[in-house]
Amino acid sequence: MRTGVIYRERRAGFKTVKTASFFDKLSMEEHRQYLKTVCRVCNSRLKKGWSAKVLTFDEVIRQSYGVDVRQDSKELHPEFLCNKCRLKLQRLKEKPKAETGMAIFQPHMTDGNCHCKRRKGRPATSNVSGTTSPATTSPATTSSATTSPATTSQATTSPATTSQATTSPATTSQATTSPATTSPATTSQATTSQATTSQATTSPATTSQATTSPATTSPATTSPATTSQASTSQATTSPATTSQATTSQATTSPATTSQATTSPATTSPATTSPATTSKNQYIREYNILKEKGLSTLCPPKQLDAIEKTLMPGMARYSIEGTDYSENYFHSPVKMTGDLDVPSGESLEPESVTGDFHEHVPDFPCPNTKGVRFPYAHAVAKTLEELDDEIVNGITKLGRDPNDPTLVIHTICKDGADGLGDVSIHKEKADHLLPDKALRFSFCVLKCSIMHNNSEVTIYEDPNPNSVRSNRPILECIGDENDEGTVAICVGPIESQRLLMKDKVMRVHMSDGTQRAHYLTFFNSMIDEKWDRAHGGLAGAGSKYLCTLCEAVREEALEKAGSYEITRTLKKVEVTASKIKYESQEKDTFGVKGFPLLTTEPWERGIDATHADINLGNFFKSLIVREMAQVYSWAKTAGVKKQIADAESKLDKHLKESLGLNPTLMMAGNYAREMFKTEHAEKLVALVERPERRSALTEVLAKFRPLRKVYRANWPLKDRPDEVGQYKARAVEMADAIKTHFPYVSKSCTNYLHKVIEHVQELIEHPSGLGSVGALSSEGNEAGNKLFRQLRVGHARKGNTYNGLRDVLWAHWLYTSKTLRDKAAVTGRSLCCGRCGRLGHNVRTCTLSESSESDENAS
Repeated sequence: MRTGVIYRERRAGFKTVKTASFFDKLSMEEHRQYLKTVCRVCNSRLKKGWSAKVLTFDEVIRQSYGVDVRQDSKELHPEFLCNKCRLKLQRLKEKPKAETGMAIFQPHMTDGNCHCKRRKGRPATSNVSGTTSPATTSPATTSSATTSPATTSQATTSPATTSQATTSPATTSQATTSPATTSPATTSQATTSQATTSQATTSPATTSQATTSPATTSPATTSPATTSQASTSQATTSPATTSQATTSQATTSPATTSQATTSPATTSPATTSPATTSKNQYIREYNILKEKGLSTLCPPKQLDAIEKTLMPGMARYSIEGTDYSENYFHSPVKMTGDLDVPSGESLEPESVTGDFHEHVPDFPCPNTKGVRFPYAHAVAKTLEELDDEIVNGITKLGRDPNDPTLVIHTICKDGADGLGDVSIHKEKADHLLPDKALRFSFCVLKCSIMHNNSEVTIYEDPNPNSVRSNRPILECIGDENDEGTVAICVGPIESQRLLMKDKVMRVHMSDGTQRAHYLTFFNSMIDEKWDRAHGGLAGAGSKYLCTLCEAVREEALEKAGSYEITRTLKKVEVTASKIKYESQEKDTFGVKGFPLLTTEPWERGIDATHADINLGNFFKSLIVREMAQVYSWAKTAGVKKQIADAESKLDKHLKESLGLNPTLMMAGNYAREMFKTEHAEKLVALVERPERRSALTEVLAKFRPLRKVYRANWPLKDRPDEVGQYKARAVEMADAIKTHFPYVSKSCTNYLHKVIEHVQELIEHPSGLGSVGALSSEGNEAGNKLFRQLRVGHARKGNTYNGLRDVLWAHWLYTSKTLRDKAAVTGRSLCCGRCGRLGHNVRTCTLSESSESDENAS
């Protein structure tokens, strides 16, 4: 019996003596009670009334996880399963397959650090002293060794060395751990006699050593649950510095000291999916590991410094006119620190309402709040991140990337989009803000150079419509229908685009070289509503249905094939200026006011995503009228009920046959499923008359080849023959619609007219990109979903402005190509060959070799 510490209590004049063994038994009983509250498989807390006996699924667990739970100990393993694991095991019982990730439980520890002693509330904010394990030593500390209590030794240095272990005054740091508490799943920790942590400092010419006991040294391991896949810094340890059971001394030197690699790609919390780890979660995990003496994760302050190096304000560039008459230069402010992070506020996004002041009542601020990056900074930083691929493309052609006369033609697309229903908790001062948001993003599509008297592509975005390729510039809470909001949010971006458009931007790289980019912009990531409202035209219900020509709705299908792009920005401005002075009875060809947009109508082109949605609604309405046998496009009072009943039947049929759920507004995925060839018969199955069903099938069959052309990213390269025959085939489809469905001839929709008349002209435009699909706003639309997710889970809630700043900051890092490439490398390299999990390797795996051999034997 242990008779170490004696606890005395005074009760009614007599003395009670309790030994430490009494409290050990009491602590063991608490441990048994704790095991009754957690799951055997996942180690999560059980909910009352939702548990099952683990022995009920002993055979399933043995086949799937390779663990025989019939040999479990009541003092070591739980006896119950949570409801989630119970359902999972029931599925595995029907369809057996191998699984990994079963929880590992350690014996009860009496030193107060057992996992049954769950702490409540927030983790402590004070720094906990302690040294890290040899395998996970951070750059600021060296690896320490653990010794047994009976043979406690002090940190000593070689007589020939000059560096010594620095400790606090009048104290000597000693590494003391109990041999009974050392296990493969835990890391060795060193405790100091003072609250201050003593660290051994090593000079380049010296080596500090610490004597250890061979019987108490254990390999340092890290739990996979505390290792973040793309945001953790793994320690790179050479064989000479890895502590093993046969090592008597742990030597540290500049050549062999294990340091945490802190590359920007493997440390930032924003490199993974936004739903994975927020900054607060990362800091919480870092503090927990720090309390345990682990340095697996990089310090949050170091990650913040690395994030700043990826911000648009870090770019160095100059903008020159074609005749070198105009010049604009940007450089970060004074550099400070080891990471060359500029001081000041140049890296922070600017407020969209920064130019408005409360003491100027004549010019009230619009009802909006938001943040915005300077457009030129963002383009320069993106080109800097793409420089490696651009250089590879130039090198493949046998050209010198550092040639000062080499100019790269760079094509970008951009656009804004509004979204609604973004209502979350509002501050009292912001309760009048609308529940709508406004975003602006851009994408670098293509880079090319002149080679052998022809333009050769050196870089092409493989996924131009991906949310990862479209980089955000503006995030604000505001109404896109409010002219004042759009003017102060998007107006400066339009001005900055004019500063860069058709000019040379010289981007200064970190190695001192420069790249000259001749910039071209397409403001194509906008819908028709935005194009008309801020392009100076009347609404979508106007009789002038096209933003590219002066076509009239009643004559669009009758004169199919006879229209060309005739609208220009100057013509719209001239017409708008005459409206103020001339009579409104004169035809203005759909022009309503002065345009805010500064791009030509053909540069805005046709948005392929909204074309799919609009044409999906058109063909669905056509099928509904054929089902109801209503041969009128207008929903009059007499046929409104018949159309509604037919639409309800079609929605139910499509949900059962194709799995398409009806929505109030048709989504892009819904339209894409409708246009698939394999769904042709199911789409028109409810039309009773066979001749009408065959007519619909014929029109849809003529439309599908047209859709492949305007949805292709690079049709001139992939479908050159189809591009040349596009307009002729489009006119054939228009003739089929007029022949079989004459009631539609005077009700042509906006996008149907554009798809018939202007797609081939835009693709073959001499100054165009050669594509309609690559200019789509699909990536910007997908960014709306990301905006909602980031604002709810990754932004501050106490202040609207700070929350939007966090959203823009995290969204920018999410779209960084540097982080994306490095995260892919990290994901491939940090895969354990023992348990198959991501985020760690075999050396730091908690699944010991002995348990692995036992599972294989079973």
